[in-house]
Amino acid sequence: MSRIAAFVVFAALVSCGGVDTSTNPSTSDVAGTYAMRRYDGQTLPAATAIMAPDSNFVLDETYTLTTNARFTALFHTRKRQNGNVTFQEVGDTGTFTRNGVLIQLNGLGQTITIGEFRNDTLRLTFPGKERIYTK
Repeated sequence: MSRIAAFVVFAALVSCGGVDTSTNPSTSDVAGTYAMRRYDGQTLPAATAIMAPDSNFVLDETYTLTTNARFTALFHTRKRQNGNVTFQEVGDTGTFTRNGVLIQLNGLGQTITIGEFRNDTLRLTFPGKERIYTK
């Protein structure tokens, strides 16, 4: 998602009044490690693509958010293609900002992820799939 599109989504959410937009500059309540619990409604391991006999699965994913508004992410996938199975470990780092319950993560690869933080739960949507993480 481009930065402009991400900003438009963020601005629309804030302006519609449908979410709590009180400014909360504190990152201490968000700081911690969050493990993925659901990917697009599925428990883990979760299928990200299946075109029999090939398939891709996300095995796990964690985000660690710090009090200085930085994050690290790490996830593992399993891919089956033409009968061969491979495993992959992928990570990212970056910064995050908050506005009330809204959170925006800005990764090194120019990735922007927008979501919500409520009750020690992160809800992120990227790319078009809801991912739920808990502390």
